[in-house]
Amino acid sequence: MEPKRITSPRNELIKHYKKLCKSSSERREKGLFVLEGLRVVTDLKGMVCPRILLVTEEALGKYAERLDEDFLRTCGEVIVIDRDIADDIALTETSQQVFAVCDAPVRSSPESYGGEPLVILDMIRDPGNMGTILRTADAMGISVGICGCCDELSPKVVRSAVGSLFRVRLYAGGFEEMLGAVHRKGIRTMAAVISRDAEVLGRVSLDNSAVVIGNEANGIPAEHTALCGGRLTIPMKGSINSLNAAMAAGLIMWELSGRK
Repeated sequence: MEPKRITSPRNELIKHYKKLCKSSSERREKGLFVLEGLRVVTDLKGMVCPRILLVTEEALGKYAERLDEDFLRTCGEVIVIDRDIADDIALTETSQQVFAVCDAPVRSSPESYGGEPLVILDMIRDPGNMGTILRTADAMGISVGICGCCDELSPKVVRSAVGSLFRVRLYAGGFEEMLGAVHRKGIRTMAAVISRDAEVLGRVSLDNSAVVIGNEANGIPAEHTALCGGRLTIPMKGSINSLNAAMAAGLIMWELSGRK
């Protein structure tokens, strides 16, 4: 069957796609998010089945090996769009003219936390940091708690996470709710801070611990640090006293990954 075609940028589906790109509330309300790019769309086969695939005739020909009949059958609907529409909705400078609308992955409630290694992200706002943290968590086998952070379904996070968003166990809720669920499992919480008085990463066991990573600019609020069972710091040499949030999280997750 011939795929449907859209030739007008004023088409309601194109307007909806653009709204999903821009609006976190729209993504949450509809339970949908968008993907852009050949690799991210096709590499998630088996994990994510696009409800709608938007693709140009040029891309269908150029990437026929990846956009084959087997893949296209996994898509709810395949729609061919004009090149000017692809250029209009693209968020990357060198678009591959392949886009998808997909169902959002499930976020678990804090109460379902099972006691596994965990980092809790407290008001992480930068999408690049969020994506990098999710990729590292995927590599280290660490679950992630999300409290007041940027939307993990935003196109920038999805792009930088490169599929890890769908492999990492995510818990989302309020900070106190998250800590309460962790403490009820008998897991100690430690706040990552800049302090000479805190326990030092690499010199303290993180067995039965979950670590809180704070906001890029302001760190963890004092009242949140006070709710944690301990404080953890990364030893520094040289003239700097702090690391990028994603880098700090990576070092901490490496230590957490050795937890028995």
